[in-house]
Amino acid sequence: MNTFFTDIIFDDTVEISNRTKIELKNNLSLKLVNENTISNKKDISSISSLFILIDINQVGFANKQLLESKLQKLTNLKITWVVQSIKSLVNSESLIEAFIEFESLLKDINMPLNSILVSDKDPFYSGLFYKLFFDGEKLINAQNEIMEEQNWIKLFSDSFELKNSSKREKLGKLLKAYKTMHKSGEKINA
Repeated sequence: MNTFFTDIIFDDTVEISNRTKIELKNNLSLKLVNENTISNKKDISSISSLFILIDINQVGFANKQLLESKLQKLTNLKITWVVQSIKSLVNSESLIEAFIEFESLLKDINMPLNSILVSDKDPFYSGLFYKLFFDGEKLINAQNEIMEEQNWIKLFSDSFELKNSSKREKLGKLLKAYKTMHKSGEKINA
């Protein structure tokens, strides 16, 4: 299987299946790390940031791998957690259920968190996951839940140009599902 890295700014695609380092512009480089080949912490001490791909359809498996990971020992990294594919979840409340499991994983493991991205053509989902992770408690614990929800919808409408009323409606449903699942502690079947 071939692996590809795409620099979305310049749209350069480089095959990296047999390489461990890719030179980028401005004296930056991308290193591919297979932790099974790392002999000690010194081997990865030059890494300043990581992108860790997580399949939120298999959070339990990802959690097991991370708990056994050598990366657990690194505390000075900037880690961007990248959710792989959400295509099968986008049109249901299962998206929020999967996010809550992902959120739980990130809170339970002892690894840095710099940012969250979702690998989807619509940046709305990256924004939603980021905002829910860092500000979700405000949504859940708001004195005036309706006003807080409306503030979120306005923020997303302004940030992602949600001119489409169905997209705003979908956001409202996702926010309600998030609050309901957190408050009840139960999963909602979509």
